[in-house]
Amino acid sequence: MKSDIKEIIGDRLRERRLLKNWTAREAAEAATRVAPENISTGRWQNWECAQRSPGVEMYPYLAKVLDTTPQYLSGWSNEPGIGVETNKYVVANVNQEQGGKDDELAFNVEALKRHGLSEHNLKLITAPDDAMHKEFKRGDLLLIDKGANEITGAGIYALQTQHGDLYVRYVRRDIGSGYSVYADDERHAPTQQFSEEDFASKLTVIGKYVFKGCWNLDQ
Repeated sequence: MKSDIKEIIGDRLRERRLLKNWTAREAAEAATRVAPENISTGRWQNWECAQRSPGVEMYPYLAKVLDTTPQYLSGWSNEPGIGVETNKYVVANVNQEQGGKDDELAFNVEALKRHGLSEHNLKLITAPDDAMHKEFKRGDLLLIDKGANEITGAGIYALQTQHGDLYVRYVRRDIGSGYSVYADDERHAPTQQFSEEDFASKLTVIGKYVFKGCWNLDQ
């Protein structure tokens, strides 16, 4: 790639980063959250200084976090655009498992922001059982906010056991210390109480349940 093209790319990466009031480190961290590989601060700085250029496959991810288009960043267009094709809607699992290709729902980025959610901290899962039947049923699509993975009060959380089993349950921090994990179906999913140590060693908090989606089709 010619050095002048590298300089154009570097200038545009810097320009879009500064528009977001990010440091190079913050830009690299934001890109890492959506890209399929880690982007270090040094790597980002090399791009901006035209020492190196991003691979072709990286431009959609860079455009996503910089609110522009891949064509603009790569020097093919002089119009920054608004990044509609990469920014308006996102799938929750874009940087997980199958890259989000199996997600049945996409979410409007601005709507997520209005609800205090970050597009980079989402996970879409399927309700694994009917124990929470007052809230959702087996097979419903549940959006989990991975940024809310600390139990500060009562709420509904996605939990993973040491063996990889996934559950979605009410979790309550008990007075004094410890936690209670419970469900609507007390018979099949009785309340379990954990000490601080047991909870931390046996369960991983994936995040907090924030949205339900379900199909209501005639069978």
